[in-house]
Amino acid sequence: MNNKQQELFKLLNNANFIICASMALIAPFFPPFAFEQGLSKTLVGIIVALHPLGGIFGSIKIGEVLNDKNRQILLAGSMIVQAICLFLFILIYLIQTYWFITIISLVSRVVNGIAYSIFVTSFYSYIPFLFPEEHEQKIALAEAASALGYMLGPMIGSILYSIGGFTFPFITFIIFSILCGYYIHNYEFEITKKECEIEMIEINLHSQHSEPQMEQPLQYQEVLQQYDVYINALMCVMVTTSITINFPLMAQYMQDHYQIQESTVGFYMGLQPMSYTIATILITKIQNPNKPFYMVGFQLLNGLALFFYGPDPAFTGIERNLLLCCISLAVTGIAQSFPLIYSLPQLNESLIELYPNSVKQCNNFASAIFSASISLGEFSGPFIGGFLSNFCDLDRIASITGLLALVMCISYVPFLQKHMKK
Repeated sequence: MNNKQQELFKLLNNANFIICASMALIAPFFPPFAFEQGLSKTLVGIIVALHPLGGIFGSIKIGEVLNDKNRQILLAGSMIVQAICLFLFILIYLIQTYWFITIISLVSRVVNGIAYSIFVTSFYSYIPFLFPEEHEQKIALAEAASALGYMLGPMIGSILYSIGGFTFPFITFIIFSILCGYYIHNYEFEITKKECEIEMIEINLHSQHSEPQMEQPLQYQEVLQQYDVYINALMCVMVTTSITINFPLMAQYMQDHYQIQESTVGFYMGLQPMSYTIATILITKIQNPNKPFYMVGFQLLNGLALFFYGPDPAFTGIERNLLLCCISLAVTGIAQSFPLIYSLPQLNESLIELYPNSVKQCNNFASAIFSASISLGEFSGPFIGGFLSNFCDLDRIASITGLLALVMCISYVPFLQKHMKK
C-alpha cells in the first residue's frame, strides 16, 4: 500500500473528526447561555439541530460540481469556512443582543452544515480512488472518526469551556480547522496508480459497448427515480433517524423513569455511540461482505431492539427496566452501524451498474446522496421525536421507529432478491 495514500487518508480523516466534533461542540454550554439571553427552548433546539438542513443542500449541490480539479480546494475551503462559522459564535458572546444571537447562530449552523457536507462528500467520494480494493473498510474507519467526533464533541466542549470559558472551545477548534485546511491545501494530490486502475476499469466498461461512449452528465432527477438508488438512500435515512430520534428526549426520560442524575445520564446516553464506534472498527476487519444481507439483517435487529428502549410495555409486555434499556441502546448502536456504513458502497455499486459510462460521476453522486441522506435523518430524527413527545413517551416513540425500520426491511426485499439473482 502506498504510504502517501495512507498519509493523505489520515490527514483527511483527522479533519473529518475535527469537523464532526465541532458540530457537536456547543451542546453542553450554548443552550444555557442562549436561555440567559431570552431565547426559547424551541428556538435553541432549532439552532442546535439546524445544520443538517445545510448539509442536505450542500450534499446535493456538491455532487454536480465535484471533480478531480476542484476536490482539494473544496476540502481545504470547507475547513476554513468552518473556522469562520465558529468565529461567529465568538461574536455572539461579544455582542449579546437577542436578534444578533438568533440570526448569527442560525446562519452559522446552516453554513457550517453546508461546509460539513462539502467536506464529507469530497472525502468519501475520494476513498474508492485511493483504495479501490478496500474502500469499504476505509469508509468504516471514516465513519468511526465521525462517530467519535460526534460522541466526544460535547465532552471536549465541556472540558474546554471549564478551562477558558465560552470562547475557548471555539478558539481551539478554529485553530485546528485552519491548520487542517492549510495542510490539505498544501498536500500533493496526485493521480495515483490506484486512480489509474479505476480509469482502466472505466475504459474496460466502455469497451463492452459497440461504440466508445463519452461520459454523460448525470442528473439527480433521473438518478433518484431508480429503485436501486432510492431504496439504499432510504435505508440510510431510516438508520440515521433511528439514531437521532432520542437526542432531545433520552436525558429527560432517564431522569423521569429511572431517577438518573444529570451528572451521570451522559454515561447511559453514551452506550449507543460507543457501541456504534466499536462496531465500525470491527467492520473494517470484514473482507468482501455480502452488503445487502448485512444491511437488511442488522436493520431488522435494529428495529426489534428499538422496542426495548424502555422497554415499551404495550409492545413487549415487559415493564420498564433500566438494564434492558441499556442493553437495547448497546444493541441498536451495533445494529445501526452495518446498514449505515455499507449503504455508501452499495449506492456506489448500484450507480455504476446503472451508468457504467460515468464511473467517476457515480462515485461523486453516491457520496452526495449518502451525505444528504445522513443529513435528512439527522434532521428528521429530533424533529419527529420532539413532535411525537407531545403525545407519548420515548419508549413508545422508539417502538414506532422500530415498526418503520421493519417496514423498511420489507421494502428492501425486492432489491435483496435482485442481488441474489446476480
